[in-house]
Amino acid sequence: MPIDYIFDADRRLLVARAHGVLDEADAARHEREVGSNPVFRDFNRLIDLSGVIDVLDTLTETGRVRQAAGRAAAWDRAGGPAKMVIVAPNDFLYALGRMYLTYRGLYARGRCQAAVVRSMAEALEFLGLEEGAIGESLPDAAAEGAG
Repeated sequence: MPIDYIFDADRRLLVARAHGVLDEADAARHEREVGSNPVFRDFNRLIDLSGVIDVLDTLTETGRVRQAAGRAAAWDRAGGPAKMVIVAPNDFLYALGRMYLTYRGLYARGRCQAAVVRSMAEALEFLGLEEGAIGESLPDAAAEGAG
């Protein structure tokens, strides 16, 4: 699964947009290359799962979600992002995102404000950004499918 990134240094924002089949290797690569990178430690995060069409079973195992959340919580304790939002338009991805954030919150003890939402508009509102703030390079996937 490819993950595209947008880095907005002025807004201190990192956007990760996933496409296709979400698997453990790609999630780990994202974590290794971007998530734990100290350059982006204080960036707010927007993770857009709107383009994900399937999730491999190994990634949905509770132990793996808990481990990933624990590693992410360590970044929070080290001065991680102030806010993180996951865009998950379908029920399965939404539930997976909620499970991840529940574990992350337990480990990080609330250092990062985090949410799972259904749309890009909700994500931008959570981050305090206006619609269109990220630019044309990140259209709402739901709108793409309608055309």
